[in-house]
Amino acid sequence: MTACALVFRSVHDVLKAEARLKELGYAVRLIPTPKQVNPDCGLALQIACDEMAAVVAALDDMRPRMTGAYRVDGAAFEKLEAAG
Repeated sequence: MTACALVFRSVHDVLKAEARLKELGYAVRLIPTPKQVNPDCGLALQIACDEMAAVVAALDDMRPRMTGAYRVDGAAFEKLEAAG
C-alpha cells in the first residue's frame, strides 16, 4: 500500500476527519506532519493513496479546511497536485 496524507488547518479538523472516515470504514492513521509542510498543525491523516478520491469525496464539506494532499515515504512528504 502506498501511503498518502491529508493535511488540515488544525488538529481539531484532523480529528474530525479521522472520526468520520473511521465511521465510514476507512483505514486511517494519525501521523506527525513535518513543520515545513504545515507549521500550524502537527498531525496529518494517513490513508491509502488508492482510496484518495473516495476519502476526499467523503470529506467534501471539509475541503476548505484541507491544506494539501501528500504522498508519504518515511518522513518525506511529496505534495500531490490534485486530490480526488
